[in-house]
Amino acid sequence: MNTQSRNGQDWPGATTPTRGTLFLRTFLPWQICRFIWINLKMMRIIARSHRGMHGQGMTGRAGAGPDRAQAAHN
Repeated sequence: MNTQSRNGQDWPGATTPTRGTLFLRTFLPWQICRFIWINLKMMRIIARSHRGMHGQGMTGRAGAGPDRAQAAHN
């Protein structure tokens, strides 16, 4: 088993990528699909996090939530 990289460094725990893995790393249509899919996942996560923020009296400043506003008026 050859454990040396192209520049001669020894990487005993590293696995060699398969032909399929190397193909997908260089296949532009696959990379575009993955890019779109990952961005859609990020947008979904961000949208879910913003759903809980709106309508609760938050102004976007740290420490300016409804509890602080209520305490300031009492």
